[in-house]
Amino acid sequence: MVLYQIMFKLEPFYTRSLLHNKFQNTAALEACWLEIPGMRPNIKRIKSIVFANLRVPGSGSMVYQMMEEADHSVPPQLYSNATVLFSDIKGFTRISSTSTPIQVVAFLNDFFNGFDAIIAEHDAYKVETIGDAYMIVSGMPRENGNAHVQHISEIGLKMCTFVANFKLAHRPDEVIMVRIGFHSGTVAAGLVGLQAPRYCLFGETVNFASRMEFHGLPNKIQISEHPFNLLRCFYGQFVMIEHGTVEIKGKGEVTTYFLEGKEQSFNLGKQSYGKKK
Repeated sequence: MVLYQIMFKLEPFYTRSLLHNKFQNTAALEACWLEIPGMRPNIKRIKSIVFANLRVPGSGSMVYQMMEEADHSVPPQLYSNATVLFSDIKGFTRISSTSTPIQVVAFLNDFFNGFDAIIAEHDAYKVETIGDAYMIVSGMPRENGNAHVQHISEIGLKMCTFVANFKLAHRPDEVIMVRIGFHSGTVAAGLVGLQAPRYCLFGETVNFASRMEFHGLPNKIQISEHPFNLLRCFYGQFVMIEHGTVEIKGKGEVTTYFLEGKEQSFNLGKQSYGKKK
């Protein structure tokens, strides 16, 4: 990439597809300001350019791929083995209220790009981002046995490492912290909408995972008993401690655990979990 910039004296390296999208979008915006109205692109042309450039590698491309493979009709499906993770930035409301809109957008863009890069290394799928909330799943739409809980655990730990080293560009002294929580179980999923279809998840597992994040602690990964048991049985290299009990609406008090890390040299005879100290 460095040689590319030196030889051609260009901007930092981008893939050709990203450069093409950038130039097309810029040209379309500039054309909207032409003095002669007849030379400006109509709304149909603008929509065509925007939607064409939205179809880049990533979570969105999976939605379109699913639609194309199923001839634009994707029936809802039930997945019995999946893990859903939620994350949320602590103090985001305070940060955004004292930052400009452009700074907030830049912050979330840099932040979530880091998360996206982590997910790309694993068999997982980013479902959506809503404000500062980030939701991912593994085990669907491509089923992977029990590996879903391993992938999500790896992702959660890498997310914590990323956040610990993240610097907010316009406020470098600001300490960014996140709450992370996940739960494993059965999930219903399907494409919702026609113009801008979204791959949506439904069911108790989704709600439970959301509660794990909501009742969690900053820079901690809170998990429920089901993923705890899966990790203990199949992936003993993960270090977990019992957190205590959390009141969950409709469930009462449930026992939760913190995913603390991963042992570098795993010994099959050694337990990787324990009581809260």
